[in-house]
Amino acid sequence: MAFETRRIAAKKKGVVKMTNLSELKNYNVDALQLEELIHLDATAIATLHSYEAHGVDAPEWLQNTVRRLRADIKQRNRDVLEKKLSEARSRQAQLKTTEEKRQEA
Repeated sequence: MAFETRRIAAKKKGVVKMTNLSELKNYNVDALQLEELIHLDATAIATLHSYEAHGVDAPEWLQNTVRRLRADIKQRNRDVLEKKLSEARSRQAQLKTTEEKRQEA
């Protein structure tokens, strides 16, 4: 009975692994948060390293996914930083006195 339970659990784990592989192949950058993109990137890199550790050529789709994830993360992070900068400049402008505003004009 315990063996059957382990076998079912192993099958379920296999489904989870396939889901991760499927997510890597078909991720939608617009549907994911930055944290989720970083998690997918870590999974993709680990998978890529596993192929290398076994001396097997990684599939082209995996190499492309790693490049695409890196570019998507970089762009998303850039967007977050630009938003923070814009908000900081806005707060700074609100703190200026009327005389400082006149001097700038």
